[in-house]
Amino acid sequence: MALSICQKVWHVLNADGGSWFATSDCPVFTAKIQDRQIFLGYGFEVPDVSIFLAIDPSHLFVASPPGSTWVATLSRADVDLVNLFTIQYGHREVYADRESTDLQRIVDENIDHKTFGKDVYVSARVASTE
Repeated sequence: MALSICQKVWHVLNADGGSWFATSDCPVFTAKIQDRQIFLGYGFEVPDVSIFLAIDPSHLFVASPPGSTWVATLSRADVDLVNLFTIQYGHREVYADRESTDLQRIVDENIDHKTFGKDVYVSARVASTE
């Protein structure tokens, strides 16, 4: 049985000092995390899917299935991964509270890499993370 966002457990995670979250014109992404692997692109109602949204440069909202565990503060590597996924889901715009040549490079290489209904927000298969 699928869990709606209201039935998931809500968390607010922090960015490690010195790192920060970016957002985009499509700021929400979903992932199924199994055996330390991340599979993107499941629909919101798929069991075991977590929903992610950077709510400001320092905080990430996560709605996850009951029983999922999270650390309160994400490492810089984890923040960078969240930013990559957020950028891949974006269409034309990425927003950040500071300039960064590293972030610009990631945007140039990864923006608009996901097609809704094809490789994100699908209900029955694992989407490619390319």
